[in-house]
Amino acid sequence: MVRLRCRMKQIYGENTDSRFDRPGLKDIIEIKYELEFMNYLYENGLQVPKIIKPRNNEEYLFTIDDNYCVLMEYCHGVKHVNTANTPDRELWQVTSIGQFLDNADINDQVLMKNFEKYLPRGCIHSDMHDDNILFDDESKTLTAVLDFDDMYY
Repeated sequence: MVRLRCRMKQIYGENTDSRFDRPGLKDIIEIKYELEFMNYLYENGLQVPKIIKPRNNEEYLFTIDDNYCVLMEYCHGVKHVNTANTPDRELWQVTSIGQFLDNADINDQVLMKNFEKYLPRGCIHSDMHDDNILFDDESKTLTAVLDFDDMYY
């Protein structure tokens, strides 16, 4: 999904960002589900961007030039120092999965094919990496989890 983020402080206040989704990549039902889930997380105390309703009390999801748009509070934070993508970490990630799959015996392969039916069901963020998790630079506490547009149930 292609997104354009721009500051909207002249209209909606200092700490807002806008998000524009390119038409055709997600339908309106998927986008509303994503936003309702984010709102649910926010209302239950999780550190996610707050969705802002326009001042005219219209629906939080609106269109500009056939693009779905939503306003969210800007989230301050930095990547955690221990999650930096150093070259040695990236190399480890690339080589490790091959070693795992090469060494999986037939029982492991059967288990991997069937284990999902025994897991609990729920929403999955599906894009959890260090660019989508922000921390306070001094206290190293979590300030936000971002980017729910790849989420699915």
